[in-house]
Amino acid sequence: MGFFAYIGSVLNHPRTALLIMLLFLVGYLIFANYGGAFKGKFLRFGPDVNSPEDGQTSFMGIKLDNWKNVIAVYFIMFFVTILKTYYSSVVSHSIEMYVLNTLVELVPFPKFWTYLISIVDPFIKVLLHILDFYAVATFELQYIIPKFIGEYIVDLPYVLSMLKHKKFIS
Repeated sequence: MGFFAYIGSVLNHPRTALLIMLLFLVGYLIFANYGGAFKGKFLRFGPDVNSPEDGQTSFMGIKLDNWKNVIAVYFIMFFVTILKTYYSSVVSHSIEMYVLNTLVELVPFPKFWTYLISIVDPFIKVLLHILDFYAVATFELQYIIPKFIGEYIVDLPYVLSMLKHKKFIS
């Protein structure tokens, strides 16, 4: 095996990709902290007491200046993330896997539902991505944490159930 083939095999291993991502994230967080990213509202929890002129946080036009609105956004982000993760897990591992694979001729789903889901799918994904964007665009960790929790509630059991049926080399 040549030098470049060896480097390619090392870089294309999932373990290497994970280590590179972890190193990047740690480096990014150190750099962001050095730049003052965590001195502002990013780590603040609770309602925003700033006036609108001082850059009050809002979510899709909802002023996050009281606990009722803050908790409502927590729940919105939590459930949007659960739905997004669930939907993309189910659709991408079922219908999309058959429809987008040119080697597959028989789709094991009814034609009507396959067409309907395939036609509506881009709209649903864009809508969920927009809601996702608004949570991240608040630039506050308190609205991003419900996304992490929602993602893990759906994704982790799904992946673990898929792994249960696999065989491994070691």
